[in-house]
Amino acid sequence: IPHALTVCAKRSCLSIAVLKHPIPWGEFDVKLVILIGIKEDDKNLMRIFFDWLDHVVSDSNKFTALLKSKTLAGF
Repeated sequence: IPHALTVCAKRSCLSIAVLKHPIPWGEFDVKLVILIGIKEDDKNLMRIFFDWLDHVVSDSNKFTALLKSKTLAGF
């Protein structure tokens, strides 16, 4: 999850890519890329987002379903 080291975005946003062909990243093959930008007023959302992400990637069934989703609503 590439992100800024400081809270400096003018608007909070996420960009999500589910790659058809994983790319090597160290010891792992990466298939999901999430870019995150958070504005100062929304910095409390970081904990909520990372708690959600931890919950999803820790469950292989949920993570597989996430990777197979075809729409934003499905994601």
